[in-house]
Amino acid sequence: MKWILWGLTALTGIIAVILLMGKGSFLIAGYNTSRNKEKYNEKRLCRVVGGGLGVITLVMAAWSIMGDQFPVAAFVISIAAVVAAIQILSNTVCVVKGEPFRKKTGPGIRFTETRPFFSPQSFWQWFPLCFLQEM
Repeated sequence: MKWILWGLTALTGIIAVILLMGKGSFLIAGYNTSRNKEKYNEKRLCRVVGGGLGVITLVMAAWSIMGDQFPVAAFVISIAAVVAAIQILSNTVCVVKGEPFRKKTGPGIRFTETRPFFSPQSFWQWFPLCFLQEM
């Protein structure tokens, strides 16, 4: 059992590193079959999912180290919290608004303006709406 858990921890760690580098968008379920790929900034989406998977990897490593002393409820709660955070961040931070992200405007190296990664103003715009939406 211990070796299986260490193996899964190593596998999720490798996948997290690949995603944190901005590669491996084909590993994200739903994104690889989406028709609206222009709606999302692929590199940001990979990094958000990779960061969440990195946190899950750390929790799995703690479980591997502690063995039977690790509370399974803490594992389940942390996984649920990370999945919820990935869902919220992927639908707010990774969405391209207006012009596509870093789109060329013409010949040469001129680019359009890019929006900041995350600003407090954008947080307060979507935060009240997440409680009003129907599930």
